[in-house]
Amino acid sequence: MTTEFTKGQKKRYFEKGGNECPLCLSTNITTIGNPIRDDGDGMCRQQMQCLICKKEWKDVFRRFDIESISEPDELSNVKQFIGAKPKGEEDGK
Repeated sequence: MTTEFTKGQKKRYFEKGGNECPLCLSTNITTIGNPIRDDGDGMCRQQMQCLICKKEWKDVFRRFDIESISEPDELSNVKQFIGAKPKGEEDGK
């Protein structure tokens, strides 16, 4: 039987950063499997379970932004490294 969470349960879950069971409030929760990727609706889902009360639910994530993790200077350093010769061969040795 599937029961929906109340607005209050959801609010508390979000306020706690998704770090406790929305049913029994235990912090002993875990993920189950890999996240389910976006199927065209712009959302990804992660199945969760409370290890105390055994309640299962899905966290739903909406993709809304993208952030760079490397600067252009770092990329040029990588390109230089890839093209670098092994130590001792720089001078034609």
